[in-house]
Amino acid sequence: MAWWQNPWLPWNYPKDLSNSFIHQLENGLLYLFADILNGLLTVISSIFGLIMSIFQGFIGLLVDIAIAMGPLALPVSVIGTAVMIGIGFLAFQLVKDTPVVGAFV
Repeated sequence: MAWWQNPWLPWNYPKDLSNSFIHQLENGLLYLFADILNGLLTVISSIFGLIMSIFQGFIGLLVDIAIAMGPLALPVSVIGTAVMIGIGFLAFQLVKDTPVVGAFV
């Protein structure tokens, strides 16, 4: 490094201050952006965790009912599962035909 590029010399002060300010501004904006993304990640994680716990509870309830039914567990569980799949299929077919919000405008 040449002697005239020394950061302690007075003619290099404005350059150092400018770089320092820009560097701090960039770090601040990156921190805010990361904080916003972290908040979104937390919200999405919470929603998926809630959905997962509801699904897990529902499956556990089905297993408990099937265990409590004894020898009739297999046929009733197969019929019940087929009915649930059929209801879900019909619900998705019904939702598929409903217009979107943008179609009303």
